Amino acid sequence: MRTAVKWGHLEDNPARNVDLPPLRTVRPKWALTTSQAARLLSALPALPRTLVGLAILTGLRRGELFALRWRSLDLEQRYLTVCEAVYEGQSGAPKTQGGIRQVPLSDSSVSLIAEWKQ
Repeated sequence: MRTAVKWGHLEDNPARNVDLPPLRTVRPKWALTTSQAARLLSALPALPRTLVGLAILTGLRRGELFALRWRSLDLEQRYLTVCEAVYEGQSGAPKTQGGIRQVPLSDSSVSLIAEWKQ
């Protein structure tokens, strides 16, 4: 409405001073318990287990996981570099510069990756 006033389509903003309803979470957030995560991982084959395990342990987004390459991993220094993401089937740079980062890897993450690499 402000833009309509700015562009001259309206003389006044009829929505000014209107109280908005309180924001509600569209989907409640939840997380797996440690035992649920362990059961899930034990039921998966190697590649999905690695991707799901990394998602749980690092918090990487799906597009970031799908864009990982071996060159993104430094198992000796124990980190992975996020420098690409997959969005709508296309691989490219993350949407923002903040999306390019190094993520430390835990012992469990390194084990998952090493097990899958074998």
